Amino acid sequence: MKLSKEAISEYQKIYQKEFGEQLSFDEALEKASDFMRLMRVLYQPVTEKKYLEHKK
Repeated sequence: MKLSKEAISEYQKIYQKEFGEQLSFDEALEKASDFMRLMRVLYQPVTEKKYLEHKK
């Protein structure tokens, strides 16, 4: 997934607010991309079959 310049800029603002550290564009791009990859792995859709197996 390619992130837009606007998305990277927004990530920089959020990061600055939360951590008090200014990121360069390249640093923000790397961290935001890593975060998106992590979310893609963690938040996979759960099928009804998988849900029922887990529920047991």
